[in-house]
Order: sequence, then C-alpha cells, then structure tokens
Amino acid sequence: MYWPGLVESEVDGVGTILASAITRVTTLLNSWKATFTSSPQLGQAVLFHEEGATPAPGPSSITQFSVSPILATQRRRLRK
Repeated sequence: MYWPGLVESEVDGVGTILASAITRVTTLLNSWKATFTSSPQLGQAVLFHEEGATPAPGPSSITQFSVSPILATQRRRLRK
C-alpha cells in the first residue's frame, strides 16, 4: 500500500527508509487503526481477498501494519 509522507532526508542513498521514519509511520498507522476500529460507525478494518478463489475465503481482520524498509518508486509511462 502506498502511504505518502516520507521526505528525502528519511531515506538513505540506497533507498532504505531510516529506522526513525519506520517507527513514525508505524505509529501513525497503528493510531489510525485504533481510531478506526474504536468507532462504532466504522466498524472493523478488513482485507478482502481475490475474486475467484475456491473456496471463497471470508475477509481477514487487519491486526497490525508493518512498514518495509525498502523504498520503491512508481513511474508511469508518458503516452503521446
């Protein structure tokens, strides 16, 4: 999942996110999840699975988030 908010100073020269930034983002995500799941209007955060799976699994509860230390970029081709 893409999550915005990192700045260049939080990534080293080879594309690894600094430990302090990982801690900050993980704390933000867990805080968001706690707020989301404590609201009776919103309910539980779940992950739905791919269509066509046999047997069709039910949704899985999201219990935690983890932040990968490897940064990726998203580039799109410019079409003429």
